[in-house]
Amino acid sequence: MVRACVGVVDVSSLAKFEIAGPDALALVAAVCATPVAKLALGRGRYTVMLREDGMVMDDGTLWRLAEDRWLITSSTGGAARMLRHLTYVAEVLLGLRQVAVVDLGEHWAGLAFAGPRAAQLLAGLTGTPAPAHMGLADGTIAGVAVRVLAASYSGERAFEVHVPGDQARPVFAALVDARDRSAAGLWPRCDGPFARRKGPCGDRGRGRWTDYPADLGLGGMLRKAAGLSAGRR
Repeated sequence: MVRACVGVVDVSSLAKFEIAGPDALALVAAVCATPVAKLALGRGRYTVMLREDGMVMDDGTLWRLAEDRWLITSSTGGAARMLRHLTYVAEVLLGLRQVAVVDLGEHWAGLAFAGPRAAQLLAGLTGTPAPAHMGLADGTIAGVAVRVLAASYSGERAFEVHVPGDQARPVFAALVDARDRSAAGLWPRCDGPFARRKGPCGDRGRGRWTDYPADLGLGGMLRKAAGLSAGRR
């Protein structure tokens, strides 16, 4: 279905953290191995989060919501570990006082909407063009305010629709209805019920705690400039 039309799945269990305040950039730059300072408002990128010894803690996406507000997503199983790590880096390693880290996992649902018709159908639901790849936009689906993140891990055009958890049901129903109407008469063509997540950390269980970024083929993503970070002290 995803390869032929569009698929929808609940990905609410993925970790989501908002980082805000005058020191937010300093914390994000310390934890993420990729360049972050020049990321434009409303844009995101794939990133790798490092421990203080430079080994991979997790991978996910980073989004700039405002000058001093960021959104980080990471793996389901590593949510509690990542929250502890962000707090540790902010308070112990860097001594930051003007930054807040908020775990949004229990507050926001996440609905993945992916496939060759995803952008067209999403635009029809929100009434506005779908954001470009690695862009984000606010919108409304089924009368509910949502945030749409354009990110793909499977090779297909894909989006994550974030919505307050207690209002997710009508949004999910609207996405499923759009899928069903668009796919009428199509025979699902896919290798299995779920698309395999592409990428070095996805194929290897998001890496081991004994992996450096270069061990996962991600060395080219690292910032070249020297400075204080969780992986370079």
